[in-house]
Amino acid sequence: MIAIDNYRLANKASILAKLINEVSIQFIEYDGNNPENYIATILGTLMSKKTIIIGENENTNSLSKYVVNDATIEDFKLQHNVSLISIVKEIMSNCEVSNVDALVVSTSGSVSSPKSVIFTYKSVLYRVNMIIKEYKLNDKTKELVILPMTSAAIIFDQILPTLLVNGRLFFSQNLNLLEIKQELYKEYDYTGITPTVLNLLEKVNIVWDKIKVKNIALGGEPINFEKITNVSKKVSGTTFYPMYGLTETAGAIVGSPYDTLRSYDSVGLSYEQIELKIVNNILFIRDIGLGRGYLSNGEILKFTDRDGWLNTGDIAYKDKNGYLFILGRKKSVIIIGGVNVYPYQIRNTINMYPGVIDSIVYGKKETADSFREYIVADIYVSDNKIDFKKLKKFVSSKLEKIKVPKEWNLIDNIPIYGLGKAKKNEQ
Repeated sequence: MIAIDNYRLANKASILAKLINEVSIQFIEYDGNNPENYIATILGTLMSKKTIIIGENENTNSLSKYVVNDATIEDFKLQHNVSLISIVKEIMSNCEVSNVDALVVSTSGSVSSPKSVIFTYKSVLYRVNMIIKEYKLNDKTKELVILPMTSAAIIFDQILPTLLVNGRLFFSQNLNLLEIKQELYKEYDYTGITPTVLNLLEKVNIVWDKIKVKNIALGGEPINFEKITNVSKKVSGTTFYPMYGLTETAGAIVGSPYDTLRSYDSVGLSYEQIELKIVNNILFIRDIGLGRGYLSNGEILKFTDRDGWLNTGDIAYKDKNGYLFILGRKKSVIIIGGVNVYPYQIRNTINMYPGVIDSIVYGKKETADSFREYIVADIYVSDNKIDFKKLKKFVSSKLEKIKVPKEWNLIDNIPIYGLGKAKKNEQ
């Protein structure tokens, strides 16, 4: 675990800002793995009214960039005469400049090739202030960062809001499950994990009633609400809650640990001023905090329509009270006999069977040139063996016959890609 020293961070950011101001290049990039240096580069760039690239992909490779690395920062002679509060005030002042681009953040690429979403200074300030208000953050807040620090959710929901209130940041790196388990046993106010990480913690024998983190958000993937309910019964003083958002929305736009009225399988209500609508079962979002488009070869490609609505590609509905329910990605729907089958429903059912740690559910074509699919389930279990006849009988008792996988495979691990999500054919 790495604890961020706010005074040291502020001094690094201040020196970096002076260095960055001296170069004529607009785009700044950090090349390294040190969380404190990474954040200092973000803050130094924002102080300089330039643009920080986070999570490089082929869309930004051709850009002329000034690269900051750990060796450069370690040579700094820190005077410890700059406070984080003064840094924050300068950045917030810069954020009033609405037509300047602040951050370029890469999408995870879970359903398509990674894209680079660009955000203005004004949208950054708007989103960060929204999170501060929704989560009641203050200078006593202790935030544990578990997921990779380059994701939009980590930047907009954890790093920047916590720093803007002069709170404390702590980093658990490299998705080490044993380290994550130990950190969850310590006292923090907030953290966030994916449903896959939640499942895999069973493999390292987590003791749920030892958890001391007050609020744990779950998002980034379809959520197993029954799992949340079961785990919640085993802990005291910890709230597990769902969140929903995209890179394009600058992280979470739905979900709160303070919503006591949320129904069992809803992700919650949208945050203030965010508009949601459902068109042909697809969720659309409109908000001034959205990114202004995808950066591609130096050009901005708009991802909203002429009225400012973003098509999320997620199948969803709202109830009469405005609560949002997510059924899955349109791209991951398996069509069996003309019926839409959502992989997450099958995965969640399989994962409730004793001994199953996690599973991967997806559609496979009957032949290479066929449009017909059947359902496949890859199973990861605690002791490397399972009675598939009993598992299939269990799943058949819970789901319609058409949703029961035709092919079952035992796998020796759940592959996780960069952002803590299960690497799979669906999602």
